Formats: sequence, structure tokens, C-alpha cells
Amino acid sequence: MDYQIVCVVKNRQGIITYVGTNDAGHRYPVETIINLMRENTFFTYEDGRKNLIHARQHPSTGHWFLTINPDDNMNENNLDFLRECPDKVT
Repeated sequence: MDYQIVCVVKNRQGIITYVGTNDAGHRYPVETIINLMRENTFFTYEDGRKNLIHARQHPSTGHWFLTINPDDNMNENNLDFLRECPDKVT
């Protein structure tokens, strides 16, 4: 199944804790990663282009996070350009 990620919820440290999808569901990034491994597709649009979402493990901390470019060596989250979800789930 395909899910468009349309917004994010960040904690006080600016780390994305939830993503909002086009089906109005909120999922923890960890759940999203699990779903990615189960053959679901997650994507977003940036500059009119469809970008697939990938799971990546931070080389220093070992924490998993979501990114648009799995080969990005910048260690920054490429989903930061998305708007904040209106209904925060905490």
C-alpha cells in the first residue's frame, strides 16, 4: 500500500516523533520503518517531485530515522521541510 507523508510532529528537541499520512493516520516513525520492511511504500512530494521515504540508521547513535535520500551523508532529516501536523499526537 502507498502512503503519502504530509506532515510531521516534533518533540521539544526538534526530533520527528510522528508522521501524518494522507489517510489522516498518525504513525510513529518506528512503525513506519516496520511497515517499509513489510513492502509498504511511503513517499512525499517536494518541488513537485515524488520522493520515496527510506529508513536509515544513524551511524553514531544507532537510532533509526526516516529520510528521502538513503545515501545522504549529512545526517540531517530530509523531512524537516514538511508542515507541522495540526492534530498532535503525544
